[in-house]
Amino acid sequence: MTDRGWAPDSDLLGSPLPGVIWLANWRATIEQRGSAEVLVWSVSNSPAPAAAIATQFVSLPRPVSSAIIKRGTERLRQREKGRNSEEPLSVEEWLAAFGAIGVKIQTFRQIPPGEPPFFGGAGVLDDFIGLTDRPHEAIRAFASHWGPLGICRHLVPWTHSLARRSPISVEPLCSPLDVAGSQGRKGWEPLDKWRDYSRDAQAITRDALALRNSRTRSRVQLQSLFRRVATWLELAAVPLVTYADINERTAWPCGFQATFAITGVFQIIALQLLGVVAGGRQLAQCTHCGLPFLLTGHREGSRRFCPTCVEKKVPMRYAARDYRARQRNRRD
Repeated sequence: MTDRGWAPDSDLLGSPLPGVIWLANWRATIEQRGSAEVLVWSVSNSPAPAAAIATQFVSLPRPVSSAIIKRGTERLRQREKGRNSEEPLSVEEWLAAFGAIGVKIQTFRQIPPGEPPFFGGAGVLDDFIGLTDRPHEAIRAFASHWGPLGICRHLVPWTHSLARRSPISVEPLCSPLDVAGSQGRKGWEPLDKWRDYSRDAQAITRDALALRNSRTRSRVQLQSLFRRVATWLELAAVPLVTYADINERTAWPCGFQATFAITGVFQIIALQLLGVVAGGRQLAQCTHCGLPFLLTGHREGSRRFCPTCVEKKVPMRYAARDYRARQRNRRD
């Protein structure tokens, strides 16, 4: 534990704006500490550059494709000739215009935030549960964008010390490992804990999917699932904040609202696990890799593919195989 005074000035606490996730920028590296490899992180003044491995994630930024820039450039040329000049600039045109003057741009492949608890961090849970068996570089890339889990000396997220805490308590808060001398701007955490939490989150989503689709659910199974989700939420200690955009002409409660104040990626994951179990989003299991993922819209056909497999063009391989099978059947 460290001096209680570190927390109010720490960049780890993110933004308290209701309904908005506004976290710090991060830098992350993999280093050796004794016999173990650890994730070393620090708060940065600018976003981390998009890594090549980021294209395998749903929630991480990736470079704008050359095809998008090409389409945007062509539309700008047509606009200069007087075509569609009254229409607002499209996203592709903006990207092409900024790229032409040397501004480096990244895009996010994110779904609309939707209803709480999915108001931000789109795709975080999908990516996090896939870290279990991926190389260290995948964890580093994820942490470089979303930040650390904030593991403290008890080997759990430091926010656990906020749970069930009395407002008049004089006990010091926990803090992430090795942040005492940097006011929360530098620290480290074991990579093994990342894999442990990723494995647990994956197991929770798998069990939620199985129980939701099962016609028989035992009390023991349900108690186990709900208890594990409750543990995540208690460790995350997500605060509830209220705010009022008062308008006496609207229906009751006339603009009074409440939402969560996110302080870090562990809390985002905990809330999205809550949403999975509570029915906030429909789960599916990828036909190819078998990992659970959150459906983001209507899907045709009996097969379901996660965003990572879609990125790798796995559905096209399945379609090609089906086509060859149909051709053989016709010849027979």
